Amino acid sequence: LHEQGPRPDGPFVVCDATEPDVDALLFGTKGSPGQLERADGGTLLVKDLGDLPRESQERLLAFLERRPVERADRVVLPSFDVRLVGSSRRDLDLDVERGRVLEGLAGILARARVELPPLRVREGDLKLLADFFWRGLDVGDAVLSPMTLRRFEFYRWPGNVRELQRTVVKLATTGSDAVD
Repeated sequence: LHEQGPRPDGPFVVCDATEPDVDALLFGTKGSPGQLERADGGTLLVKDLGDLPRESQERLLAFLERRPVERADRVVLPSFDVRLVGSSRRDLDLDVERGRVLEGLAGILARARVELPPLRVREGDLKLLADFFWRGLDVGDAVLSPMTLRRFEFYRWPGNVRELQRTVVKLATTGSDAVD
């Protein structure tokens, strides 16, 4: 999305909402710019948006609505030109209903929505992704065995693509193709 979007030459910054003190990470602290500032002129991806604390969601929504937002040190953030992308492994509509995600924030992010079904139901993607991750490692001429790929196909992948990537890295480093 970033590379094919309107600002591919700008920075691409990732903020994981599950990080401790995500508010300081996102908005910055005295002497340390936040992810919003680092993404100025580019794209900020907020991973696991549904895990973002309520106060951080409120501050992010205020920022997106061009309202003043203060950092923890009481400095008001200037306006940054940031394209915001959010991701979640959970159902954001359900999170809005349950009050976990602010409706206004979800509404802004839902302007262009891409929903991917779980890896376990995306026929053909597993082999394609496993091969992609494998080729990205320093494994020489080694290939993923058909037996390993069959084992992978029968696994449910609750951690989705991230779990597949970790499993392929584990296979390359330890030789074990067991999935947890």
